Amino acid sequence: MATLPPELIDAIVDETQNDETAKPWERWRSLLACSLANRSFVPRARKYLFRSLILTTGKRCHEFYGICQSCPVDIPSLVESLCIDNERLDSVDSDDTFPHLISSFVNMKSIHLRCFEWDDVKDTARQALASHAFHSISFDVCQFANSALLCSFISGSAGTLRHLSFARCDVDGSSPTFCWGEACDRAFDCLRAGKGGVLDICIDTREDIPCVQAFLDRTTVPPNELKISHLRRSRFTNLLGSDWIALPLRLGSVRSVTIVMDDCPDRHQANFLVFFWWISNFRLCRPGCGLERVKFSVGRLAVHPWKDLDDSLAAVKSLRFFEVEVVLLDGQHVDELIAVKVEIQHQLPRLIMRNVAQVRLCEPSSPMVLRGVHGVLGPFSSSEQ
Repeated sequence: MATLPPELIDAIVDETQNDETAKPWERWRSLLACSLANRSFVPRARKYLFRSLILTTGKRCHEFYGICQSCPVDIPSLVESLCIDNERLDSVDSDDTFPHLISSFVNMKSIHLRCFEWDDVKDTARQALASHAFHSISFDVCQFANSALLCSFISGSAGTLRHLSFARCDVDGSSPTFCWGEACDRAFDCLRAGKGGVLDICIDTREDIPCVQAFLDRTTVPPNELKISHLRRSRFTNLLGSDWIALPLRLGSVRSVTIVMDDCPDRHQANFLVFFWWISNFRLCRPGCGLERVKFSVGRLAVHPWKDLDDSLAAVKSLRFFEVEVVLLDGQHVDELIAVKVEIQHQLPRLIMRNVAQVRLCEPSSPMVLRGVHGVLGPFSSSEQ
């Protein structure tokens, strides 16, 4: 094959990586095919192939460490985002190479930890992780019996952290008290509104609400943006008793709120009442509140009371932008999605009159549909059987 100009090679690989019509794993396979088609594609493709890494077991960790040691190319320096899925019995940190491997990721800026009991993680493993200054830290299905260890880890990224996510996590028995104290001040100071921090939390049980509220009530470190997810398997229906409405969320000085509703037909009533819960939250916004942006990501919610939401948000004078992202779900046709969009628009007259409302469609290839997957699936992903 004739040699192609380097600029053309880079453009081809970049276009493959940036293909928004392809799912993440399809882009990864295309990149792999590029690297196998011609060696001149390898350097550029390698940059993307190893940019996001998923480790699932101690065996995988050991194998990848061996590849890094034997390869003449500095592969660890290519890793920018790491997901550690510790769901299996062969825990990732069980291998002695884990601390050395983690320490070698000198350009790592994002970490996603799943299925960890943080107090049981080896000290050497925790120290290796804490040696990095992260821009984004995500915890999913994690337990923290000692909140001091959690705060110590987070505070190591105090100068760089912009996104902190907790999904289905238990901190000190989900007690709101973990949100207070000097250790927490140092850990969460990075999320101050002036620094543009994002707090990303899954409200999974009624006990989660006081914890989120305790954090928002902190005058020292209110986050700039709050993202709340309600998952399909959520136990949020626990709130559907007679007292659920008595647990509103006061948004305080939060400037931006994103609500992700992983709705499905078999829990229509739960979706409906969760929606009303948010309407009641917005009605609590007082004059002088800092709320400027609200976004809903939904699927089959055209029949829900968008008109009531329109009325509650129209009273928030500080609101500058309201967005509804309608996601194409499995089994839906694009024509059905367009009908949903039009129906929602008809129920937002006051916000549309203020020229702050936007309803847009979201294709299934969008990254937000793949919640829980941080980064492109690579050769060391959780696909191992």
